[in-house]
Amino acid sequence: MPKSEVESNLWAYDLKVVCFILGFYYFYENILEGYGVIYIDLRSKYGSWALVAGASEGLGAAYAEALAHCGLNLILVARREQKLRELAASLNKKYKVEVLTHALDLADIASVTEALEKDSLEIGVLVYNAAYAPIGSFSQIDPEKLEMVVDVNVKGPLLLSKYISAQMIKRQRGAIILMSSLARNPGQSQIGRLRCLKGL
Repeated sequence: MPKSEVESNLWAYDLKVVCFILGFYYFYENILEGYGVIYIDLRSKYGSWALVAGASEGLGAAYAEALAHCGLNLILVARREQKLRELAASLNKKYKVEVLTHALDLADIASVTEALEKDSLEIGVLVYNAAYAPIGSFSQIDPEKLEMVVDVNVKGPLLLSKYISAQMIKRQRGAIILMSSLARNPGQSQIGRLRCLKGL
């Protein structure tokens, strides 16, 4: 399958997910919450801080905004510092929550946990949204990129969940959300690495 077709299919799957999230958010914002049918108090249930890994844009940024809307302070982690700062400023202004940012590569999870140790905050919600998926024939992908696929998509959520859950177990409360991908469903040869790992 041509690379352009693979990319367009991936965007189509992502668009469906985004439309679903936006639709649910509209339903919650304008119908359920507006008429007092439900109220989600995440601060009382999980604590005052949430960590969103892979938060600079897209679904990660959407999760960050939804959590800020529920009153949670945020720790945002991604590689692109400028986008993180812009998102942090926007959420702080709109929802009056504290937002910390760490411009770090989630392929190096040790640097992330080191930064979190320095923050010394009680994290009640973890959202791992980061993913890395080089597109192309398996035989032509550099070994270094394949290692990064494993580091970001497997070791990242596994080790970060291990680190964060230790705090949650002690407090007897917390929530962990690990993002999957609809790319795991179709049979597309050019994204086999992502399909295998996201199907775990």
